[in-house]
Amino acid sequence: MVYGEGEKRRVESVEKKKKNKLNTEGYSEEIDVCVILDMGSWEGRILQSCISMAISDFHSVRGYSKTRIVIHNGDSKGEPLRALSSVVDLLQNFKVRAIIGGQTSMEANFLAELGNKIKIPVISLSATTTTSSLHKYPYSVQISQEESSQATAISAIVEEFKWRDVIIVHEDIDDWTYFIPHLADALQEKSIRIASKSSLSASYNDIQITEELRRLKAFQQRVFIVHLSPSLTSRFFKTAKQLGMISKGYVWIMTLNSKDHLNLVGSSLSSVTDSMQGVIGLKSYIPASDELHNFTSRLRMKLFLSEHNMKAHDIELSAFCIQAYDVAWGLAEAVYKVSSKISWSRKPNNKLTLMDLENITTSTGGSMLLKEIFQLKFRGLSGDFQCINGKLISINAFEIVNVIGKSCRRLGFWTSVGKFTRELYSSNPGRHFLAWRICCPSKRL
Repeated sequence: MVYGEGEKRRVESVEKKKKNKLNTEGYSEEIDVCVILDMGSWEGRILQSCISMAISDFHSVRGYSKTRIVIHNGDSKGEPLRALSSVVDLLQNFKVRAIIGGQTSMEANFLAELGNKIKIPVISLSATTTTSSLHKYPYSVQISQEESSQATAISAIVEEFKWRDVIIVHEDIDDWTYFIPHLADALQEKSIRIASKSSLSASYNDIQITEELRRLKAFQQRVFIVHLSPSLTSRFFKTAKQLGMISKGYVWIMTLNSKDHLNLVGSSLSSVTDSMQGVIGLKSYIPASDELHNFTSRLRMKLFLSEHNMKAHDIELSAFCIQAYDVAWGLAEAVYKVSSKISWSRKPNNKLTLMDLENITTSTGGSMLLKEIFQLKFRGLSGDFQCINGKLISINAFEIVNVIGKSCRRLGFWTSVGKFTRELYSSNPGRHFLAWRICCPSKRL
């Protein structure tokens, strides 16, 4: 699918009309929402597009309303202090009611601290905010998959194949170490031994990655669970292939975070699969729907127009992008419900600086908005969405996929009730995983 000039002009015209309509309708109140992302990254720009589309779609569906949500974007440049500074800059000029952002756990904690001071909800996009952080920062809300469910699914796969020993490879920063204790506990419950743990840094060069893989190659164990960021994942598997480790006798299992975020590095999946043949992974299941198809088509066109990237139509959108859309929609729903009940009295902090946070003006409506967010329960593009213990969770099954050729082949599902099933809505789900035709370097079943 290649976008022609005619289609490009049509989409630009539609977007212009939607913007003009929003600008001319008589809104009596604007609700300012701050979105802080790393706009220098592909992931940040995709997430920003998803969030802005969600707010625009919400207003289109709702039609006329006295309340309009206005998005104000800030660029963290991938640095926690810049994320905080960006919010402070926006607080000087706008009556910010909520914050969406924090792609890393450190950014999320910085923004959560600020949200606590000014008493407005902060929706974190970091997948690794700890439960203790949620208790420490009551105005923080996290978009999340349940770590324990993912860990249980991975340990069940290992048990099903009767592999008794594994090696865990993970990144050495908080965002990628938080999941490891959950995984270790799940493996221990199945009496599966962790033979070794390998901690890699994103700053490692190819020589350092090679040295670590050679160390791992010396072990007798050949089953690896990989929990790495997308950029490190692609380099890691490329080096593993060069060392002959993507071959008969080796098994590689990717965690949900690694697989779901892999497509956010700015390339299509086919560009990284050559070095990942036979890899097994978890993937968030997103149920197909006309609404989802419409959204993904519009998002790809938006990326094509903004990024001038002819391969935008090839990009497989991750579940994380779609969940970000749902989170923004959910926030809009919460704002819509409370807007008639409260008066948003907080004024901009015109002379606010990072050194003057103690004197910041607090919001009077933040607690009511937070309460409404905590009560969210709706059907989004990513499936059933609701807030549980301060976490916005998409309640779905996990897909189990196998990298074959240039794409991922679905093997089946791990359901929320802890069962393997070939078909998600089968009337008789059960543990018949071994009966499926699975291709990995060590065996074909």
